[in-house]
Amino acid sequence: MPRFSHRRKALDEHARQVVAALRSKEARLDVDRRAALPQLADMLLTIAERYCQARVGALLEKPTSKAYRLAQTAK
Repeated sequence: MPRFSHRRKALDEHARQVVAALRSKEARLDVDRRAALPQLADMLLTIAERYCQARVGALLEKPTSKAYRLAQTAK
């Protein structure tokens, strides 16, 4: 994608949401590893599959995790 594309802002926002969703799943590994690991693996496979399909703006459906919402309100 060109550096000054009009779509860059939306993609950057989506990337932040995906990172927040991943961090939220990773944090659950410390609490309940057996339940969290399959969920994290599923999320990573979904992201990888969509990235390979060039769906970089839709790596996750709605990655608005609780951690992301908290980070947004702290700004």
